Amino acid sequence: MNDSDHDRPVRRLLLAWAALVALMLASLGSAYLPLGAGNLVAGVVIAAVKTGIVAWVFMRLARASGVVRLAAAAGLATWLLLASLASLDLATRPRDAAPVQPPRQLKASRAAGTPSAPFHSRLQYKEMPMARCDVCGNDYDKAFQLTKEGRTWTFDSFECAVQACAPACAHCSCKIIGHGVEAGGKMYCCAHCAQSAGVEGLRDRA
Repeated sequence: MNDSDHDRPVRRLLLAWAALVALMLASLGSAYLPLGAGNLVAGVVIAAVKTGIVAWVFMRLARASGVVRLAAAAGLATWLLLASLASLDLATRPRDAAPVQPPRQLKASRAAGTPSAPFHSRLQYKEMPMARCDVCGNDYDKAFQLTKEGRTWTFDSFECAVQACAPACAHCSCKIIGHGVEAGGKMYCCAHCAQSAGVEGLRDRA
């Protein structure tokens, strides 16, 4: 083996490397050109050429056995099939935007004394065109009024309504949003707090 035979594969590898670098720069440059659909075509062509160089030179498919070439062809066919299915799905997918559904404001009303309403939720509220929250002072176009035991408040959110109207646990002082438990005229957020306060025989309501 003489020097010319040794230099031949090195020269081929250097030429392939230079071609890949040139194609990479071409791909980068085409991204900054407003070619429309031509950008996609250019990108696909450049990618195909780079794939061919890598497969033919670096993977040595030119001198590979038939089984290796068959495996490479099967991989390429699988990729082409997936790309075709994705393109078909994109082309046949409807492009009309889904209609926007405006948010709906709940209009709930519970009559006082109904069995299904907890003691602190036997409330009535209605939407107000514009009002100031009694807790935080915010002017809000979706404020609502809440009436409990003959007194009416105005709130801009349920958070403020809870702070003003929900009872506090006699043991941990947290606001009771759920059912809670009651003993001796005191409210507790749970049976554990009631037991910690010395009250026995209470269970959480399910």
